[in-house]
Amino acid sequence: MKRAARLHPLLYAGYPILALLSVNLGQVRAADAVRPVVVSVVGAVVLLLAFRLLTGEWRQSAILVSGVLIIFFSYGHVYTILKTWRIGDFVVGRHRYLAPVALLLFVWWLWWGSRKRRAVAQLEAFFVVVGIAGLALPSISIARNWLTISGSTWEASLAGAESAYALEPRDAGAGPDIYYIIVDAYARADVLQDFYDYDNSEFLDFLTAQGFYVATESTSNYHMTDLSMASSLNLEYLDDLAVEMGRSPESRMPLAEMIDHSRLRAALARVGYRFVAFDTGVPYTSLEDADVFISPRLPSFLPRRLTEFEVMVLRTTAFRAVLDGYLQSQENPANPNAALAELHRQRVLLTLETLPEIARWQGQYFVYAHVAIPHPPFVFGSEGEARTVEGDFSLLDGSDFAGSGEEYIDGYLAQLEWLSDRLREIIPRIIEDSETPPVIILQGDHGPRSHTVWENSEETNMREGMGILNAYYMPEGGAGLLYPTITPVNTFRVLFDEYFGANLELLDDDSYFLFEFDPFLFDKVTDRVHTD
Repeated sequence: MKRAARLHPLLYAGYPILALLSVNLGQVRAADAVRPVVVSVVGAVVLLLAFRLLTGEWRQSAILVSGVLIIFFSYGHVYTILKTWRIGDFVVGRHRYLAPVALLLFVWWLWWGSRKRRAVAQLEAFFVVVGIAGLALPSISIARNWLTISGSTWEASLAGAESAYALEPRDAGAGPDIYYIIVDAYARADVLQDFYDYDNSEFLDFLTAQGFYVATESTSNYHMTDLSMASSLNLEYLDDLAVEMGRSPESRMPLAEMIDHSRLRAALARVGYRFVAFDTGVPYTSLEDADVFISPRLPSFLPRRLTEFEVMVLRTTAFRAVLDGYLQSQENPANPNAALAELHRQRVLLTLETLPEIARWQGQYFVYAHVAIPHPPFVFGSEGEARTVEGDFSLLDGSDFAGSGEEYIDGYLAQLEWLSDRLREIIPRIIEDSETPPVIILQGDHGPRSHTVWENSEETNMREGMGILNAYYMPEGGAGLLYPTITPVNTFRVLFDEYFGANLELLDDDSYFLFEFDPFLFDKVTDRVHTD
């Protein structure tokens, strides 16, 4: 038992990562923590063996390593707190001050621990107890989340829907390629006119001329991306899931699983479709296990497939100083977020560049392209030029948006204008280069949110926040089933009926507002989305 107690560095190697996972379970997959935990534990073992060779004593080595790990994993958290502290014009939280302090603390700890063996030995029980207690807290949270999810019937519902979605292409073996292009927060024409004084008729006229049906009164079913996508890709509302989850803001993971392994994906796979997805930088819409997953390159000193969670882990450690140093070396050295903004730009650009190329691929494809604009951050100007992101790089909007209302509107319209111009180039190429006339669905997941107050539905303008662009290119008669108020929950019900003989009933077109930190507490606002 005494020897086992000296493995407490493994507790301090795993705790910071599991703690970070436990408070981000709604935004990241638990599997994303496996690699950083393994790397951290292996690193702790290597350090323990190295210190054992230097000191000749396991107990002393273990305590020294645990102290080193605490300092290493605390650095980013301390920096995040201190960078908001000011004494007059003096900013306390800068790496130039904190990094030397951390280095001196490292050196002092190693010097003190090497010389004060008796005092170090007395710390063993403390390190063991604190390590076990610390690791237990996030582990309990993660386990509770897992039990909540595993107790849910949504997976059984998904599997049980196979007979209901038994598809048969109208032309055997020649179903159309299907492009589901989600233009994040792209608003309906009247919303743009009334709230942003912007006339989008030129773009809508282009779509109509191409053969699109534009649902002029369409609204989103939900006010946030993950719920909106989980609903549309599974052709159902989320009421049953909400009842099961209850007040569980930490349990958003079923939504990610419903997006990743949706009824739509399973049904189309059974009739020979391959699934194409893109790296969006958002875990729940980056479907990495798609048949074809397309991602841009990351900075050369980072692993090619480093996940967003792994970057988050690095930013909580002493590696934060190195990472921020790299970001500051980019083209805008005054802005440490420039590289993150540029990576966001590259993801959008890669998605838009690849879409028309898929039309020449052999086979049948369902293309899931979540284009993360005109939603913030505002990294594109109206001509596609790079824009500087002021302050911390963030995807937050609504009442969480860091800038002013004028800054939101200016940035939003610039990205919308450039995106519309690009789509005018891309859509004709998809249609012209497709051997079989494709289906193209161009749809906002929700509206813009300059008038959204996350904590108060009464102060939120629902017409702005849920009025979406919703346009369909459904050749050979498919548009005959569409209507002006159709919502995303019915999108694939119509498509399955028209092209795959599914004979599904259409659902009522309802809309729900949800509070940012309580995703399963819905407020039905159907009566407000056309009148606010």
